[in-house]
Formats: sequence, C-alpha cells, structure tokens
Amino acid sequence: MKTIIYLLLLLPFMGCKKDDDSSKNQLRGIWLLKKSIYSSGGLPTIVNADPNRPVQLTLRKDGTFSINTEPYLSPLQRYLREFDYYQVFPNNELHFKNRTTGEEIVFQIELGEELELSRFCREACSDYFVRSY
Repeated sequence: MKTIIYLLLLLPFMGCKKDDDSSKNQLRGIWLLKKSIYSSGGLPTIVNADPNRPVQLTLRKDGTFSINTEPYLSPLQRYLREFDYYQVFPNNELHFKNRTTGEEIVFQIELGEELELSRFCREACSDYFVRSY
C-alpha cells in the first residue's frame, strides 16, 4: 500500500518535463547580417552586408530583441521596429510580436552555420546572419 501511495505522489513529477527550449537557446545571442535577399515581383535583389557597418540582431533570454536600423540594408530592419518580443516554436518558426497591438510577423528558421530567416513577400525573402562571438 505504501508503494502505491509513493508512486501516486511521484507520478506528477515523473510525467512532467521542462519545456524544451533548445531552439530558443540556440538562437539566443548576437547575430550579424551577412546578406539579404528580397523580391518585389521581379528578379531578386541581393544586398551583402558591409562588415565595417554591421547590422546586429540581438535575441535575449527574456524574449526581447533589438536590431539596429542603420545602415539600412534589409526590409527586416523596418518590419521589426513594430515588435517588442519574440517566440520560437517547435515547427521552426520565429514569431516577432507586439504586446500592445497583438500583431506578429512569422519567419521560418533554418539554423546551421548561418541563421536564415525566411518570410513570404511577393516572392521569397530571406535574411542570412552569422553568429557574433
């Protein structure tokens, strides 16, 4: 009988597991824009970042982020001014959200040696970042 009681008391702890935020952990940190590719219906425009004037995206542990707006290289910089926090989802989506308006913008994530943030515009649009160490 004591064994059953102990098992019943331990069951809630055995069945619970901490949320897997490994994707969020991997994304946290400082990222430097390497290049931006976007299209407004014609041939894609490719903008390579100037290493002497980096565009820096910082993703913090508490879900807040920052991105500098100068030099202007990517529409991403303009879009993200409207949002104040981010969330990472298991389906390789990164959502930037605005607490006040409820608006959000969704990016597909590919994380390898570079971080690729892709979103739908008239045609494919992507921003490529490298981690700053």
